Amino acid sequence: MAPNKSTDAVLNPFFAKVLDGRPETYFSMWTITEEGRRDPAKVQAALVLASKGLKKLGGRCRLYVAMGGSADLIGVAKGPMDGQLDEQAMLALQRAIQASGILTAVFFKAFEFTADGYAKYTEDIIDGLSRR
Repeated sequence: MAPNKSTDAVLNPFFAKVLDGRPETYFSMWTITEEGRRDPAKVQAALVLASKGLKKLGGRCRLYVAMGGSADLIGVAKGPMDGQLDEQAMLALQRAIQASGILTAVFFKAFEFTADGYAKYTEDIIDGLSRR
């Protein structure tokens, strides 16, 4: 089913705009493939590709090495403080990184909230649903 922007922005945060004006955060949970394990230089090259691609989009990132769990590396990317990243370009960048055959990824977007901010966010969702 095609997204319905009038209701999905309320029901699905993926279609929503950031409520507090802060940029969204993108997470890439990367697993190094067997090919990457055989040639660590290729992993480094894939990470450089990711970093350069994100910078071209106006974003910034941090890389974390996971100590347990299903991911080997976790990339955390944010857009510029005065705007958001182009989601289609972010998805294309993820596909390009995975096409290298060195990393596979679970990729998702999230919004950061304080406890009070999340309470306001859920109130806005409930208010939006009650107006339907």
